[in-house]
Amino acid sequence: MFRGGWSRTIQREIFERGYAVTVLRYDPVLDSVVLIEQIRAGPLAAGDEAWVIEAIAGIVEDGKRAEEVARRNAHEKAGPKFGALTRIMDYLLEP
Repeated sequence: MFRGGWSRTIQREIFERGYAVTVLRYDPVLDSVVLIEQIRAGPLAAGDEAWVIEAIAGIVEDGKRAEEVARRNAHEKAGPKFGALTRIMDYLLEP
């Protein structure tokens, strides 16, 4: 546990969907990030608000590069094409 020691045993399930990419789009004119609102089945099934505000994201399909998936999803979900992408983090990528 965070404060030290151990908790009771917890059983978890993992649903593997593959690799994903997230875009945190920045608007320098407004000095703000651009987020999107989407409906999500998980919160709906849990009885929570189904419309969630989140960063742009997408699953990286086999044979696709993370950058091309990032650009496509950003364009589809948040409007016109944009300039350079700045990679800020890689986590659990295939070697």
